[in-house]
Amino acid sequence: MRISDLNLGLVRCFVTVVETEGFTQASKRLHLTQSAITQKIKRLENLLRRRLFVRTIKPLELSAEGEILLTYAPRLLGLSREMVQRVSKPPQNEALRLGIVEQFGYHFLPVWLSELKREWPDVRLVSDTGVTTDPLKGLEEDRCDLVIASAGYTTMARSKSASLLQEQHLQKETLVWVQAEKSKIDSKKDPLPLVMLGPLSRYRLIALEALRKEGRSPEIVFDSPSLSSVQSAIVADLGLSVLSPFSVIPGMKVVAKGGGPPPLPTSDLALYSRKSPPQLGAPTDPQIVGIVEAANQIDINYAKLAMSKAKGKQVKDFAQQMITDHSSLQKSVRKLAAKLNVTPADSETSKSLKTQAQQTMQKLHGLKGREFEKAYIDNEVAYHQAVINATKTVLIPNAQNAELKSALQGAEPMFEGHLLHAQRVQSAIEGGGKKA
Repeated sequence: MRISDLNLGLVRCFVTVVETEGFTQASKRLHLTQSAITQKIKRLENLLRRRLFVRTIKPLELSAEGEILLTYAPRLLGLSREMVQRVSKPPQNEALRLGIVEQFGYHFLPVWLSELKREWPDVRLVSDTGVTTDPLKGLEEDRCDLVIASAGYTTMARSKSASLLQEQHLQKETLVWVQAEKSKIDSKKDPLPLVMLGPLSRYRLIALEALRKEGRSPEIVFDSPSLSSVQSAIVADLGLSVLSPFSVIPGMKVVAKGGGPPPLPTSDLALYSRKSPPQLGAPTDPQIVGIVEAANQIDINYAKLAMSKAKGKQVKDFAQQMITDHSSLQKSVRKLAAKLNVTPADSETSKSLKTQAQQTMQKLHGLKGREFEKAYIDNEVAYHQAVINATKTVLIPNAQNAELKSALQGAEPMFEGHLLHAQRVQSAIEGGGKKA
C-alpha cells in the first residue's frame, strides 16, 4: 500500500483542536472559519484513512489512532520549525549598541570604535551620544547594550531603573571650572551665576555640592541637555560651569585655582550595562509547571488591563485572544499537574517573571490611548519572543516527565501564533492604522 506524505498544516490544525478542546476555539486561534477547521480535519482523516475523533463536541474524545497521532505531532511540528529556521535564517553579524556621553564622544568614540572593530571584526557597532542620562535611558529601554558615562548614576536613586543597571569604573575624570575667556563675572561674589547641563547631570550635582560645602550661593541662569548649548552660553558670559577639559572650546578658559569657585573632586568614568537576569539553570518538573503557570497568568493580567484601557479593535481582539488561549492553557496545565501529582513550585525564574511583570504593569497603568496600545503590543512581542526562547531552550530540554515535555512542545505553535498576531498588530500601530 502506498503511504501518503503528511501535510503539516493539517497536523497543526489537529493539534490546535486538541489543545483548545474544540473546533470553535481552534478557528479563533488559527484565524480560520469553523467550517475550514472541520474540512482540514476531514482531509487529515482521509489521508490517514482513520477517524481521529470519537466525539467532536465537548468534551472531545480522541480515537486510538488520534491518540497515536498526538504523540508524534508535536515532534513533527518542532522538527519542521527547527529545519526551516536553520535553513532559511541568513547569517547575521551581531550588533553592539554603544552609548557614550556627549562630552567624551567627539574625542574618544572614533578611537574606541576603531579598536573594537580591530578586536572583533564581525561585530557590527552602532553608537549614539548624549548627556549622561540620555544614553543611560537608552540602556534602561534596551536601545543600548553598553554605555560609557560619568560614574555614580546607579547610586543616585533618581531613576526606577537604576537598580537594574550595573556599573564598572573605568578611569578617573578631571573636572574644571570654566568661564568666558573675557568674562566680566566676578567669580568670588554671590550669587554665583551658573550655566549647567540637565538636572541629572553628574557635573551639575558635583558643582552644586562643592559650592554648598563652601557656603556659596549659586544661581542657575541657564541650563540645557545639550553640551553645545551650554558651551555657547559660557562663551556668551552668562555664567560659570563645570566641564571636562575636553569640552573647553575657543572663547572659554579654565578658572585658575583660588580664582573664586571651590576646588572640585575628581569624578569617575564608568561602563554601564544591564544586570544579567537570574539564570534559568535546570528547573525541576514542579518548577517548570510553576514557571508556565506564572507566565500564563502574567499575560492574562496584561490582556485584562488592555481590555479595560485600549480603544482600538485590533488591540482589544488580540487581548481577548490572550485571555481565552492562556486561560485554556492554564486550565490544561493544572489538569496535567494534578494527573501527574506535580505541585507547582516557585523558582528564581518564576519570581523574576513576577517582579518584572509588576514593573511592566505599573508602567502600563500610567499610559493612555495610543501610547498605551503601542506599549502593550511592544511588550507582548518581546514577551512572547522570550517565552518561545525559554520554552525551546530551557523548559522542554529539562522536563523529565514525557507528558509534561509533550505538553510544552504542543504549546509552542500557540505561542508562535500569538507572536505573529502581536507583530501584525504592532505593524498596524506603527503604520498609523486607524483601526489598530
